[in-house]
Amino acid sequence: ALGLPEDALVLLSANQVYKLNPAVFDVWMGLLQRLPNAVLWQLSGGDAADAALRLSAQARGVDPARMIFMPKAGMNDHLNRLAAADLALDTWPCNGHTTTSDALWAGVPVVAMQGEAFASRVSASLLAAVGLPELVCSDGDTYAELACALATQPERRAALKAHLIAARDGSALFDAPAFARDLEALYQRMWVRYQSGQPPQALPATA
Repeated sequence: ALGLPEDALVLLSANQVYKLNPAVFDVWMGLLQRLPNAVLWQLSGGDAADAALRLSAQARGVDPARMIFMPKAGMNDHLNRLAAADLALDTWPCNGHTTTSDALWAGVPVVAMQGEAFASRVSASLLAAVGLPELVCSDGDTYAELACALATQPERRAALKAHLIAARDGSALFDAPAFARDLEALYQRMWVRYQSGQPPQALPATA
């Protein structure tokens, strides 16, 4: 129903296509060349964008048929289908935000690269909050090697998936009530500083 080959290793990219760039695409196509049974499952950007990506894949020596585009879907359907992926590939310098959270909730490990700007650090923060900082990379070579290693180690992926499923109930990332309490406490500390005439200051998350 999802259009995915039954025996394929499914590499997920549910980010909008405008987050892709030549450096990201080069790494991804390199992975497809190294992993002959893999397909890239990309959120569709529309007919024109999808066609352009297929041409870009072909120009890099990759059969464009190995790019499979998923249509947009409602939230529940989208979260349910993500579980069909084996591994998610994040974009950079603009990381996934909700996209990364969705994949992690679905039990799909995400390989990410961390940069200096806020948009380049979101996935690293999310992975740390779910207890998987080891999936964060600092450069394209490390990212490619980690993705390739995970792609060829089904037992390791299964362990990561089990960790993520368990994290739905026990990790900081998915504990919304605790997040709300911490945020309220931070607002209270900010207000106390203001009332006492202290200047604005960056405050740690906990006192």
